[in-house]
Amino acid sequence: MDREFAILRESLLVTGYDYMCPECLMLLKNVPAIGSHCRDKGDDTHRGLGLTKRKDFPEFLQCYQKAVGWNVLLKLKDGRGRNTFAPLFLVNEVLLWKIFVESKAQEPNA
Repeated sequence: MDREFAILRESLLVTGYDYMCPECLMLLKNVPAIGSHCRDKGDDTHRGLGLTKRKDFPEFLQCYQKAVGWNVLLKLKDGRGRNTFAPLFLVNEVLLWKIFVESKAQEPNA
């Protein structure tokens, strides 16, 4: 996992991409790219990650938790549409959860 993160970190420096899919770790350039990526993948987790309506947040959260591998507690920003979900796709946010989960898995009592 450390090697993957090192590659991602270097990729970020070169590309300047700000977003990342928590399911497949694909780098995404902007907010519209998040929706396109989730639609194009077509599996259930990506479909759930592509939801943008506030009423769909429980399903989105379930898919996000599956993607990062942890039962994270999340809150939506105020507003409408994709922009309320977008901060959860920021590279720093996704990597934070992935590194946290990896460190928990390596603990002796995990």
